[in-house]
Amino acid sequence: MLAKKIFISISFLCFLFYSKAQVDTAFWFAAPDFSQGLGDRPIYLYINTYNQPSTVTLSQPADLTFLPIIKVIPANSIDSINLTPFISNIENNVPNAILNKGLYVSSTQKISVLYSINANFNKEFFSFKGSKALGKDFYVPMQEFWNQLPATTPKSYSSFEIVATQNTTTVLITPKTNIIGHLANVTFTILLQRGQTFSCQDTSRSASTSLAGSIVSSNNPIAISIQSSGLSQFGCRSSVGDQITNSSFIGTDYIINKGAGSVDKVFILATQNGTQLTINDGTTTLTPFLNFSQTHVYSVTNSIAYIKSKRSLKLLIKKIDVQLLK
Repeated sequence: MLAKKIFISISFLCFLFYSKAQVDTAFWFAAPDFSQGLGDRPIYLYINTYNQPSTVTLSQPADLTFLPIIKVIPANSIDSINLTPFISNIENNVPNAILNKGLYVSSTQKISVLYSINANFNKEFFSFKGSKALGKDFYVPMQEFWNQLPATTPKSYSSFEIVATQNTTTVLITPKTNIIGHLANVTFTILLQRGQTFSCQDTSRSASTSLAGSIVSSNNPIAISIQSSGLSQFGCRSSVGDQITNSSFIGTDYIINKGAGSVDKVFILATQNGTQLTINDGTTTLTPFLNFSQTHVYSVTNSIAYIKSKRSLKLLIKKIDVQLLK
């Protein structure tokens, strides 16, 4: 990753180890809860080795009833672990509660890891970021364009999930909108042990309210994953998610490559007041000034775009291929 050049991608229905997942030997992950009615199974962990064979261990450090799964994988190979039999012990399906559901993947050599939801009409991949996912300060990005399916359909709420990597981890959370059990813009504290998780779930399905701009900080390294499920586009539905990086990876200069999807959206989160963007995709556009936690939605139409600001930004990219979602 070049200095000040960050490409963060959440892509529908694509499987690109080399462009998405980070290479590392240790990974932490908190799995979001996707509605079974929308499609939340099967779920798999995909593991990619490189020029060395590797012994990979999957465990749940906070759940002693989960027996570690060990895989010996040859060099330059892709292998998988079917997690569907354990889905009730993996998905963080109770918001505003401390759970023992954090996943930890360790390896004897460097690997890449993806968490896959592969339901017939609801597919998504979460790329594990390794050490880049761990930190003590986070700005939470979230989509602010697609409404989620109405209340008459299976539940579909946006959320972000936190997992602690060490014991006695104090986490401060300031949600941007109302979440289950807590009001918007009111900071609260939780205490997590190694491998424990906490889910912050939006109370609304409307794109007009959003978790974007929520702040999370801690005394020990944590990892955060985000999801927005049951999104409606031209009568189609799907879910999006990813594991995010910590605040040290925000920047001022970004290069955006258009994907194959028919609808590409970039959600640009301002982390400081008085932020103005310059977007160059063949024409130069100046946006109105954004204040802290405000999001600018940019529709990607050309093959490449440059986004620049004098103040730090957090980006989230959503790509939809409507034909594949029908």
